[in-house]
Order: sequence, then structure tokens, then C-alpha cells
Amino acid sequence: MATGAGIFLTAEYAHNRTGFGALGRIGLAAEKVAEMACVELLNFHDTSAPVDVHLADQLLLQR
Repeated sequence: MATGAGIFLTAEYAHNRTGFGALGRIGLAAEKVAEMACVELLNFHDTSAPVDVHLADQLLLQR
């Protein structure tokens, strides 16, 4: 366990790429940090959404 534990996962789809990460802290096992990021990625993948929640509010739609 270390305060510097962290992970960043990238998923590439046909029309976009998205990323998910997690940071550790004292007392949190590295395996748990990895699990947190994996759960985020899998939850996003299950939604079939075109973009993740962090990108959705940054988009400017044009006609």
C-alpha cells in the first residue's frame, strides 16, 4: 500500500476514446485502486453511451 498508487485505463471505441482512473491513499490496497477504475470503465461500457460523464458537459453541439 502506498499513497502514490494510481491507475489510468483507456478504452478505445469506433468513434471515441475514454479514460478512467483512480488514486490510492494510505490504507487502501493497490488492488482496490485498480478495482475502482475497472468498475468505472465497465459501468460506462455497459451503458453504450457515446461519451462519458466528464466529456458530456464539455461538448458544444452544432447544427
